[in-house]
Amino acid sequence: MKTLIIHPEDSTTTFLSQIYASLTNKTIVKGGITKSELRELIESHDRVLMLGHGSPYGLLNPDQFPDAGSYIIDESMVILISHIYSKYWSIPHSTILLSM
Repeated sequence: MKTLIIHPEDSTTTFLSQIYASLTNKTIVKGGITKSELRELIESHDRVLMLGHGSPYGLLNPDQFPDAGSYIIDESMVILISHIYSKYWSIPHSTILLSM
């Protein structure tokens, strides 16, 4: 299983890296790519783990992703991410809420 870890570079959340340190077959994204490139990475992975600061509107972008604005994960990614999770759990897409 390929795991995508989205963990924007931020000195206040580096301790979270212990959560995925022992995972194998992982891609770690800390910034430096566009939202479009991130979307492609999400599509090519089986599992997505998102860590960092967020709000009910999504995962905050601490100026690490060039074209993302305030959020790297926001409402524009909900359908894409819900398709990944629906492969493994039988839940309707409408029940996947973007709240961190």
